Amino acid sequence: MKDQKKSKEQLISELEEIRQRVSELEQFEVEKKQVEEGTQKQLLAQHAAIALENARLYEQNQVEIAERKQAEAELQEVNTQFKRQLAEIQQLETSLREQSIRDPLTRVFNRRYMDVTLKKELIRAARRDEPLSIVILDLDNLKKINDTYGHVEGGDKSLQILANTIKKMCRKDDTVCRYAGDEFLVILYDTSAQVAYKRALEWKEAVSEIKIETDEEEFSITFSAGVSTFPDHASTGEELVIQADQALYSAKEQGRDQIVIYSKDVQKYWQERGA
Repeated sequence: MKDQKKSKEQLISELEEIRQRVSELEQFEVEKKQVEEGTQKQLLAQHAAIALENARLYEQNQVEIAERKQAEAELQEVNTQFKRQLAEIQQLETSLREQSIRDPLTRVFNRRYMDVTLKKELIRAARRDEPLSIVILDLDNLKKINDTYGHVEGGDKSLQILANTIKKMCRKDDTVCRYAGDEFLVILYDTSAQVAYKRALEWKEAVSEIKIETDEEEFSITFSAGVSTFPDHASTGEELVIQADQALYSAKEQGRDQIVIYSKDVQKYWQERGA
């Protein structure tokens, strides 16, 4: 009976121990669950925080990208405007330079440009040991043309046609200038007096074939010309111009529509006249 009682007590003790362990296990499970839930919540919170931070950084990045794109667009616009303004300035500079060296009526070079160019061409001719000729042309009877056909349809158109004809027949490096009201001066590089004379004859023939039309009729024009050459006739630009001018007026006194090369006879004639 005693052994049975022990067995019963042992059984009860073991049951109590089992209950205790079950209780502890249940408590452990509860605590484990709480820990797991807490960990999950903590992880969720951490993930949420990271997600929010990523969202904030993304939004900030998008704003920065948008701002950068806008800044780039604005910079591009400023750059485009700058290029446009620079082109306008360059065009204006070119226009102003052209105005400063061009005759407004005929669009050939003006006397100011001729003065500078003649000096340069003489230096080049001397350095290369080449001749240089100038031809001064005068439109014949300009006053009569103006009186008959008017300044615009008569005189202005005649000057324009004369200038354009000569310019088209000149070489690229030749220089055609309007020297005075009805006078033009042509600088012919590496050209002797005889060659310059032949060139002027070609111009004269071409001009004589042109018919200038007005509202009522048409008319023709002629010109007189004088030729002088470096180094045969002069060594400076000023002397060349004076001698070509004297040859020109000798051509006019011969009845106009003539071409005269400067010579000792021309020199003697003007010396006798005191010019």
